Amino acid sequence: MLSPLFYKVLAVDISQKCLNIASVAGYKNVEFDRVDLAAPKNNIPPADFAFCCNVAIGDDNKRNFSILKNVLKSLKKGGTAVIVIPSLESASFSSWQMIRVYESEGVKPTKIPKAEFDHLTPAHHNLIQKGIFYIDGHPTKHYLFAELYSFLNDGKFAVQNIDRLEYSWATEFTSPPKWLRDPYPWDWVVEVKRVK
Repeated sequence: MLSPLFYKVLAVDISQKCLNIASVAGYKNVEFDRVDLAAPKNNIPPADFAFCCNVAIGDDNKRNFSILKNVLKSLKKGGTAVIVIPSLESASFSSWQMIRVYESEGVKPTKIPKAEFDHLTPAHHNLIQKGIFYIDGHPTKHYLFAELYSFLNDGKFAVQNIDRLEYSWATEFTSPPKWLRDPYPWDWVVEVKRVK
């Protein structure tokens, strides 16, 4: 969707299979390259704009933050990065809403099926220490607003905006009740500018 707006686009991913799928679209201005964004040297050329969507979301925070740093380092001075990343506040809010849904059906919190809390296990301590929730059994890093803001403002880079990209409650519940409305679950959308 974004590529027609730019003269030249470099699309990178660690998965060659994903790159092969993306290349089917056939845009003439897009070049595809298999790159590990966490690697210290990844030979990404300087860019005016970077878009990073749910990439730095593994269970290894050192790797996640290396990815984010490398995306930002690829920017020219004055360049902008837009980063879409899971929200820890949203994941916590969704868990709270799940308890409310059960309570509205007369189910006490102690009687909620344990499977409903699988996103917090098997390593509940990871949630507290690292911001890890389990989505379909996969550990997934979620970020606090303050964590993003403090990490991305480091003198060379400045956060221009942090906003919410909202999703339907159907992304969290199989059959969400009609009374379940806003605020909806969200990812963070962060706009960061290279200032030095």
